[in-house]
Amino acid sequence: MDQIKAQGPEKADQEQEDWIDEIGFKDNAKVAFRNLDPHHAEESHLPFPSSLGRKTCEDLGMDWLAKEKLELRKGQANDCLHHLRMALTKKSVLFHTKPQHASSQTHTTWAWGKINAIELMVKKHAAVYRACRRAMISLGADEDTLVRYRALEKDHLKDSILAWLWTMDVQRDAELNDWMSEFYRGHWLRAKALKDRWEEEVELLRAEGKWTINLFDYKARWDMLAMLSGNGPIS
Repeated sequence: MDQIKAQGPEKADQEQEDWIDEIGFKDNAKVAFRNLDPHHAEESHLPFPSSLGRKTCEDLGMDWLAKEKLELRKGQANDCLHHLRMALTKKSVLFHTKPQHASSQTHTTWAWGKINAIELMVKKHAAVYRACRRAMISLGADEDTLVRYRALEKDHLKDSILAWLWTMDVQRDAELNDWMSEFYRGHWLRAKALKDRWEEEVELLRAEGKWTINLFDYKARWDMLAMLSGNGPIS
């Protein structure tokens, strides 16, 4: 992650295309094989198992290949989620340190350039993960697999609240990068502080309720004493 450099959207898109099966995920072998043009091989879309679908692979006697491809897609999805966590962590650290403490406009511009470069990496790995999940569905992934590899939404890429992707492989992240360990520790402390704050708010709310009841009881007693003495209720 320390070697991430600023790059334009075109370069990021090109790298993304290298990871994704461009043919789509259609359960139709004829459509896939018809795209193989021997005269324009560089423009042809290869019929990957995820493009054909699990049923078509079984009909072609390639069920074993579909299973193998599914395992590879799981590994690719794990890598994407790991890179997403690393990129989001570095983005969070840079966002909360560099721009605010920059001593000049040049340093501020440089800091935002680094943040924007990391944001491109986040979008790239998110797109690749979504493609992996579509491929796993096409390859006949079971329900347990799809529950583990959930659909990735835009809100899941925020670091204010840790989404499901942060619980996938915490130990590996912490072992590979000290920043990740510090990130998890910081979020744990923030979550604990938030929990303690809400517990305090609940305690205060209950106490205020009792105080209100005691106040009205106190006024009611004095009103009763005033009426008994013939002076009428206290305003």
